[in-house]
Amino acid sequence: MSTYGMNNPFIVQNGLIVNANAVVTGSISSSLVTANQFIIRNQSTVYMDAKIATGVSSPQTIDSFTGSLGNSCKWLLSINDGTNFETSEVLCIWNPTAGTSKFSQYGTNAIGTVNGFISASMSGGYVNLHAGPNIGTWTIKILRTIL
Repeated sequence: MSTYGMNNPFIVQNGLIVNANAVVTGSISSSLVTANQFIIRNQSTVYMDAKIATGVSSPQTIDSFTGSLGNSCKWLLSINDGTNFETSEVLCIWNPTAGTSKFSQYGTNAIGTVNGFISASMSGGYVNLHAGPNIGTWTIKILRTIL
């Protein structure tokens, strides 16, 4: 990734320049989550967001955004409890008008056992990613792309 000045980052891929405007989001109310968001515009708008949720020890929403931003997203997750590690992807699609959604978790790889669940839902116009450890405390790194 290259940057031009402090306020105008951009990504060059295969000779194509894609503008990316950095925006810090406030969509997560949990004090456990830090967030950075990039809005990438090239023919259409794609939202990319990176977050870290720390100290996740009970079921909670770890990511939330307005469903009006698109109608599909992919989360790449890296989960660990200090000794066990897992990575997986979650795909979600939703209909913002009807308030319905579907999700699937796939591509999971683990070293050790990370006990718990990941799920996604739509509620009140917001798409939510939920995590719930059965035991221990998780740190979850999240990379979200919305189309």
